[in-house]
Amino acid sequence: MNNVQILNLYIVHLDEQCTNFKFVHCVDRAPMWINKNLFMEKLHHIDYSFAPFMGDDQELCLRSWLNGLLVGWYNCPFKSLSAGGMRIWNGSFANEQSLKNAKKIYQMYALKKNQIYDLVSDANK
Repeated sequence: MNNVQILNLYIVHLDEQCTNFKFVHCVDRAPMWINKNLFMEKLHHIDYSFAPFMGDDQELCLRSWLNGLLVGWYNCPFKSLSAGGMRIWNGSFANEQSLKNAKKIYQMYALKKNQIYDLVSDANK
């Protein structure tokens, strides 16, 4: 299973023209809003073992669903004021770390995949 196949198990690729709110499996942390009280009560932490690159936001979203929280998405077009963050200078390492983290997410949530899909589907009814 390659990186794209692993990530596609969890990430919903939304049409950029979509303007309606919907519940999704994962959202990118930037921008991400989290209710602090619910975070502290249900999630407790961000998994920093995914550092220094992507994956911790996806893991947090999947864990949210399994802890009775909802993850929503809506199109909010904006332009970044930065030039791409730390990934811009670490392309080869970012690819390696991305694959490592995608495999880690798969190992953590593969057995719960159907449960998460059902929760997301039910939330969108």
